[in-house]
Amino acid sequence: MCPKDGFSYLELAFGCGGSINIHAATTNGEYVGTDFNPSQVAIAKSYVQSANIILYEDSFKQLLECFEKEQPQFDYIVFHGIFSWISQENRNIILEIIRRFLKVGGVVYNSYNCMPGWSPKSPTRELLGLYKELNHSAEIDTQGLVKNTLAFFESFLETKPFYAEHSPQNKQMLEHLKSRDFTYVSHEYFNQNWDCFYFYQVAKMMEEAKCSFATEGKFLHYFDGYNFNADAIAFLSKIQNRIFKEQLKDYYLNQQFRRDIYIKGARRISQREAKERLSKTYFTLLMPITHFQEKMQFPLGEANLQKDLYQGVLKFLEKDNYKAKSLEEIMEACKIDFLLASQVIFILAEQAMVLPVQPVSKELQERARAYNLGVLKKQGFSAESSLFIAAPRIASGILVSNVEQIVMRAYLQGSKKETEFVNYVMRAFKENNQGFMKDGKVLESEAENKAAIKEVVKEFLEKVPIYKVLGILE
Repeated sequence: MCPKDGFSYLELAFGCGGSINIHAATTNGEYVGTDFNPSQVAIAKSYVQSANIILYEDSFKQLLECFEKEQPQFDYIVFHGIFSWISQENRNIILEIIRRFLKVGGVVYNSYNCMPGWSPKSPTRELLGLYKELNHSAEIDTQGLVKNTLAFFESFLETKPFYAEHSPQNKQMLEHLKSRDFTYVSHEYFNQNWDCFYFYQVAKMMEEAKCSFATEGKFLHYFDGYNFNADAIAFLSKIQNRIFKEQLKDYYLNQQFRRDIYIKGARRISQREAKERLSKTYFTLLMPITHFQEKMQFPLGEANLQKDLYQGVLKFLEKDNYKAKSLEEIMEACKIDFLLASQVIFILAEQAMVLPVQPVSKELQERARAYNLGVLKKQGFSAESSLFIAAPRIASGILVSNVEQIVMRAYLQGSKKETEFVNYVMRAFKENNQGFMKDGKVLESEAENKAAIKEVVKEFLEKVPIYKVLGILE
């Protein structure tokens, strides 16, 4: 559900601007963001396609000084994955910005590393950071830094120190880090500032900024049956203090990363009103129903979802050319009650199969398409990475694979037949000396490339009706 037009939104440390740009392209809000890294700000600004977004290259201190003069008020203040990686001084500035410039009724989103899940990994992070500090100059490139440090850690583990023997997860952790992007590993493990909090500590800080905890941001966080056994549910039911109960859940789940939502001046609504709002909310499919996964991994382990139940809901959502349906309509058509319908929708949302929709004007569609054209143009014919395409109907983005980006460009340039798409991608590959990447290897022969591209084209053509409903394509 999208807020009313004209809302104000502040993002702190927006990185390369993917999130803030997509939101600005798909909603009628006013967006402000800052990031201290000039290279990232330059990238983010290059994607701006509308007048409702302002991006600064300011520190949090500079931004606070600017706000003290201008006195803006925001409906939303968001910061993703930075609270653990900045100094206490900068955390205090963020809290001051929230306290003074978030409207009453405003919302804060804060995601961060947390305990107790990080407890076993903290000594390893300390060791890797120390090795980097003592053995590498500032001039070494990120890739070299990560490779050298992980090679040292692997050699260290091979000598079987008691620490590693009593912390066997270190070997898994090493393999995980080897598979991750060098920039991620550098940010996560070699950042100068790093403080890992318990949930209740962050909740206290937010209370000082006049904000109270509303919810964790994961769809299934409050579906206890998927997260806790019967004894745990019974135990938690006796805990009255909400913050303490939330903290206990982190112990049960061994939580290491949280996505929390806070509200300034939260107002509780009745269960009846909440049920009515959700019942009137419309949902749409994000991909063909063949993508539905009957098996899902939950904290309690893998579970088999009721195939007939989910297929019934998915087929109903597929009807009428994927036209959005309300939860109330889903309940009636599939003959299920509110609680079961809600559970199905949230699990489908967890699988990135469905999301709620908003009304979309022609102006908003044109703005989102202008953004998408700009993104695809800048991406060129690179087959190296996936990217998010703005989808105005859901006020969000859809992840598009590397090759599908090229297929989408062909579609936007007028291609409609499978052979036209395949030939377009093949020409792009040849002109840029590239090939289809499959299972970590570049396909060599033309026949292999064509066959792989055909599969992508086939899937894209299945998605076209959905992309039209989402406002991505005409």
